[in-house]
Amino acid sequence: MARRLSTFPARLSHGAEKSPAASVGAEDRHGERNSLVPLAGVQFLNASFSNFVAFYLMSIKPKFGEEILAGVKKYELRRLAGPLIEPGDYIFLYFTRPVAAVAGHFTAGVVFLAPVENLPRLLKELGDVGIGKEDLRYVEGTRYAMLIEVKNRTLCAKPVKPADVGLRPPPSYRRIDKRTADKLLVMCNS
Repeated sequence: MARRLSTFPARLSHGAEKSPAASVGAEDRHGERNSLVPLAGVQFLNASFSNFVAFYLMSIKPKFGEEILAGVKKYELRRLAGPLIEPGDYIFLYFTRPVAAVAGHFTAGVVFLAPVENLPRLLKELGDVGIGKEDLRYVEGTRYAMLIEVKNRTLCAKPVKPADVGLRPPPSYRRIDKRTADKLLVMCNS
């Protein structure tokens, strides 16, 4: 079965857990406790969804990237503009100008897919995760947004210019191949 699907509705038909079926204190199908209140239209994927890892290059303003790498921002909010980022996927953070380089990386934890109008309630349920008004303005005007939990965040030893590994910075995020990700990781950690 193909892991990556290009459309949001089709993706949900391939095993994503749906939070409306969950309730406070219930166990999910993997025996894990779920403390989230059901939210209409909100979908979430947990870490046991797939063992296949994809790699992404994500453009981000330096201010928000620094908050992620410092642990202040525990989730990243994105418009659903490309392939679906899933738990376990590896994300390289390209800091836009004036830095203009990859400055860190993290692993995606739980990924929530939600209609934008449901985000305030979801964020209230999650508590203080570092998502502010400027983040919410970023997703205005789109139907769905992804809320990506930040796990295993790492600051690069030295920033890496995307051109050094044959990449151009994406407008939001894009998938990259494993070989390029491996090169980027080696350069980031050296």
